[in-house]
Amino acid sequence: MIDSLRQRLKTDSTVTFRVKVRPQAAISRFRGPLGEDTFKVDIAATPEGGEANAALVRFLADEFDVGRDQVEIVAGETSRLKIVRISR
Repeated sequence: MIDSLRQRLKTDSTVTFRVKVRPQAAISRFRGPLGEDTFKVDIAATPEGGEANAALVRFLADEFDVGRDQVEIVAGETSRLKIVRISR
């Protein structure tokens, strides 16, 4: 599931995909695919004050083994459905 995105990041040096975020989850984790290039993600942070967005960036940086500055929320800052770009 997420391995295909990791592989594309290695070959293309940039990958863009959508995530549907569920904030205030017990743990941060990928829950599975929601469609082509769309993934459900649980985030263990509240959506107040941008905490969930910051936690999402940290989570994705760890999952893709990149720096936090290489993860960008391109669209959907205030929405549960976001477009994310990760660069290498």
